[in-house]
Amino acid sequence: DGKSVLPVRPSVKDYAWGIRGLDSRVARYALESGIIDEVDPDCPYAELWIGTHPKGPSTLSNGTALEEKCGSLPFLFKVLSA
Repeated sequence: DGKSVLPVRPSVKDYAWGIRGLDSRVARYALESGIIDEVDPDCPYAELWIGTHPKGPSTLSNGTALEEKCGSLPFLFKVLSA
């Protein structure tokens, strides 16, 4: 049927209130899932965004924009740094 499941790659946000370096679960997830290549110890990793928001659109593992595959989503799922 041509349908398959592809992992979604969230956008990483680096707001000043985020947790820095490897102390951030957002940074560790981004690193372990291949979203980023290395963790900057001085960078505040604040949020992961999963959705189609223009300031942080997600992509699929094949590089396709999530919005291209499923249209604009009426929500934005966020994972906050802890």
